[in-house]
Amino acid sequence: MAGLKSGWSEWEESATDSMSQVKSAATQTFDGIAQNMAAMLTGQ
Repeated sequence: MAGLKSGWSEWEESATDSMSQVKSAATQTFDGIAQNMAAMLTGQ
């Protein structure tokens, strides 16, 4: 039973870390889009 709990815990941490990476990538993408749109609209 301890092995199952340990395996579940490791999987849960891995899944959480993956979601964190996806969130970071999405945030960076949308930040880049916003910066490009602002530059285009202000002519900079």
